Amino acid sequence: MANGIKKNWQVVQAEIANWRALMPIHIKTFKDASGGEKIHKAWNLVTESIRLLPRTLGYSLLLFVVVDGGLHLWLWLR
Repeated sequence: MANGIKKNWQVVQAEIANWRALMPIHIKTFKDASGGEKIHKAWNLVTESIRLLPRTLGYSLLLFVVVDGGLHLWLWLR
């Protein structure tokens, strides 16, 4: 199990490193855009992040659901 956790952590770190390497390009095109194109470029930041961070976002969503569910359960049982 520890090897699986270690491997997943390495994958998450690699995803974040790739994201950090590619995002400056997308941020520059967003900053250079104007008008309606700016909205398109903002959405591009979102979609590229989803593409580059699948496991990281999946774990983040899982953590959010567990914590949020736990808080709702705690509030309901109080």
